[in-house]
Amino acid sequence: MKKNVTLIAFICLMLSYHANSQVVPNAGLEVWNNIILYEDPANWSSPNQLTSILGITPVTKSTDAASGTYAAKLVGAYIDQFQLTVPGAIGTGTIDATTQSFKGGFPLNGNNPQALIGYYKYAPVSTDSCLIFSVLFHWDAVNSKRDTTAIAFYSSGVVENYTLFSAPFIPLSGETPDSAIIIISTSKDILTAQAGSTMYVDDIDLSNAVGVSETPVVAVKMYPNPADETISFQIPNEWNVKEVEVVNVGGTLVKTFAASAGDFTMGIKQFAPGLYLCQLKDQSGKVVATGKFSVKH
Repeated sequence: MKKNVTLIAFICLMLSYHANSQVVPNAGLEVWNNIILYEDPANWSSPNQLTSILGITPVTKSTDAASGTYAAKLVGAYIDQFQLTVPGAIGTGTIDATTQSFKGGFPLNGNNPQALIGYYKYAPVSTDSCLIFSVLFHWDAVNSKRDTTAIAFYSSGVVENYTLFSAPFIPLSGETPDSAIIIISTSKDILTAQAGSTMYVDDIDLSNAVGVSETPVVAVKMYPNPADETISFQIPNEWNVKEVEVVNVGGTLVKTFAASAGDFTMGIKQFAPGLYLCQLKDQSGKVVATGKFSVKH
């Protein structure tokens, strides 16, 4: 029965994937722009624009693709002149040279996606982990500002062959999103990024399907919420949870907790006040539950 359920879920996801494809500009990473010293996928940016003058290109076009002709190859690179490691990364929008972060995005044109999906494979160095991250926005015309409506994030260790991932969006408000941004990196923590960690990505898009898993992705109940020093929840045995990842609304990994079934409590005394998101992963690395909580000291 489980195999049949998984097969049905997979078919539904792929039908949704193809029916809603190209929500993301250049989702298949087939079109690349030649910018003299480097190439970047059209409608995406990379650290190449900042590092290519030094002869370093953390992102390159690869014929090792999940489908079509090309994929993006991302490699963490050490910059000797500055004694720092730059993750291989791509993002929709542009890179702010001052803050060295991605900004901007692309319009959703009426789409209200439920998950970020695509194909990847990953060969980390040491204990490095990759990050796939997306934020949905809604323009508040009254206050002339852009509000975050939902966030999806996904990370993993070694993946030897192209594998389909699906990261469900965690809603932060009831507003309908009108734009989005996607960021993919060879390292989920820039402070511990490893040179040589290598990631291939292809067919990155947004879907109206939630995900592929024998265990449905559900919202975990957390208490107290808001919290001060600790926050707790119960983990059912059938979830087979191994760890809980916590990120802030900027997509930065805050902490990874080892976890197991039963009553589980996270110490958050050192967390800065604000909103946080968490993913519960099972023994195989699949996301089985998500949640959000606020910290108020």
